[in-house]
Amino acid sequence: MTGSPDTAATDHTARLGTEPVGRLLWHACTQTTGAVGVYGIYALTNAWFVGHGVGDTAMAAVNLVAPLLLLLGAVSTTVGAGGASLVSRALGAGDRQAAARAAGNSFTLFWLCAVVTTTVGLALLDPLLTLLGAEGELRDSARPYAVILLCGALVSTGFSSLVRAEGRMGFSTLLWLVPVAVQITLDPLLIFGFGMGVEGAALGTVGGQAVSAALSLWFFFAQRGRPYRIDPSSLVPHGPTLRALLGIGLPSFLAGSGSPCWPSSSTPPSLRPGLPRLWPPTPSACACRPSC
Repeated sequence: MTGSPDTAATDHTARLGTEPVGRLLWHACTQTTGAVGVYGIYALTNAWFVGHGVGDTAMAAVNLVAPLLLLLGAVSTTVGAGGASLVSRALGAGDRQAAARAAGNSFTLFWLCAVVTTTVGLALLDPLLTLLGAEGELRDSARPYAVILLCGALVSTGFSSLVRAEGRMGFSTLLWLVPVAVQITLDPLLIFGFGMGVEGAALGTVGGQAVSAALSLWFFFAQRGRPYRIDPSSLVPHGPTLRALLGIGLPSFLAGSGSPCWPSSSTPPSLRPGLPRLWPPTPSACACRPSC
């Protein structure tokens, strides 16, 4: 059974069906655009911390790992887009049980994909690094960075799109801003203060991701006064829900999975051993995005 909504929760959801579309669109766009802008600042500062605190080879190494993390980002976007669509439509129809099941299945599907990504990624990491052209010192920097981020795959999204689906734009924005603030704080502390180098950059990223994931778990599983509450039965895979979720989210996956093909291939082999690139942003900036 899902929890009973109170007046505040009903108001948040009801506004999506009663307020003018233009006002709703403006409210959603301004908050999301502001969050993405702050996130862009983090991408630049993170690149600066790695480049100046560790060196050119580390900068090249973290960019080399980008395809692995961008692929995980494509999975989270797929789950988020599909799950948010199902949740919003279920709430619009007044079916809170279906909304809880859609959100719960989104969590389950992402966690399964994250576990598979971590397991397969760690098992095949060395062949993947060879395929991406990592050799010598570049490989020595890329491998520990990739290991830490792969181990943190389970907390690599905050499910902010599911939060937006019930009209909670403020909390959805918070899921972007808080982890960015944590990462900007941890990066210089771990890289410069503790001299952890590229491992410090990876731990800073995973730390920000973990905060976003913790906020998300509290929101969906513990916070009172919401239109639905995810319980254990909502997490049980439901065939029709999963098929609908994947059908809606597949275009997002196809769009996102194409981007991992070019970060490493766009770098000439002669540049890979040590020269950094400022674009694309470091994979930590791409992977920890709580946009699912």
